[in-house]
Amino acid sequence: IITKVFIGQHMTQNNSRITEIEIANMRNNINLLRNQLKAGRVDETFFNKQLDKLDNLLVRVGEAQAHQSQSAKFEALYNVSRMLGSSLDLQIVLDQVMDAIIQLTGAERGFLMLRDDDGGLEVRVARNFDQQNLDSGDFRYSRTICNTVIDSGKPILTTNATEDPRFAGQASIVAQSLRSIMATPLRARGRVFGVVYVDNRALSGLFKDDDLA
Repeated sequence: IITKVFIGQHMTQNNSRITEIEIANMRNNINLLRNQLKAGRVDETFFNKQLDKLDNLLVRVGEAQAHQSQSAKFEALYNVSRMLGSSLDLQIVLDQVMDAIIQLTGAERGFLMLRDDDGGLEVRVARNFDQQNLDSGDFRYSRTICNTVIDSGKPILTTNATEDPRFAGQASIVAQSLRSIMATPLRARGRVFGVVYVDNRALSGLFKDDDLA
């Protein structure tokens, strides 16, 4: 986390920043092209030049959106590192770390579960995207996926659990119509002691492999 934060704080700003003037000029040129088309007198050189400008602008819009998303992730990572270095109560820290994970991944809900003395899983944190605690009655998640992560020590990511053959027919997934799910093991001294689980019941394909990094 600290390494990613360090890199993020030293990222150079995008020197191809899009200005309002550029957008206004492009609108004016498009309107001019539209009028030329109506009049049947399009200047081919001008037309091709504006197409190139529009193509370049769209590319830079995409880069700007990606940069904005990356900046939001680095901000959340920085907040996590700050929380871990604070003297706050452990439960407050865990809640805030889970809030950051939900923000980073775009999840709807997040759970942090630890192994108890009997080997079962105890929910220590259960949060939603509004940064509120879930009631115990809302602790409905895929136990199959969590147990698989605990037993295998490997993360699981599914873009649509209801259609994933690995989990076909699992009661909790079917009953809740779970779609995007990601779960990763928590380790200490080579031993898996818990799992972080996030999901979204409405959106498919929400999580990416990069989210596991």
